[in-house]
Amino acid sequence: MNTEDRAEAIATALIWLIGLALFTWSWQQGGSLLAALIVTAIGGFFLVLLIGPIVAIAAFLLSLVADLIWPQRSRP
Repeated sequence: MNTEDRAEAIATALIWLIGLALFTWSWQQGGSLLAALIVTAIGGFFLVLLIGPIVAIAAFLLSLVADLIWPQRSRP
């Protein structure tokens, strides 16, 4: 797995975790599953727009650090 693929996987996982946290928080606050789904859909869209680039940069840096710690052998 190269650096870009690993960074994409990390960014996707972080976005999913943030979305899950938003859903859990809104369900706990509102007490309604439907309201939590609506808040997550609308809020998640704007959340991804706002913090998406930050998450992508953080994921890429984490991937670079992982490459420095665990270098992969080049294949012929």
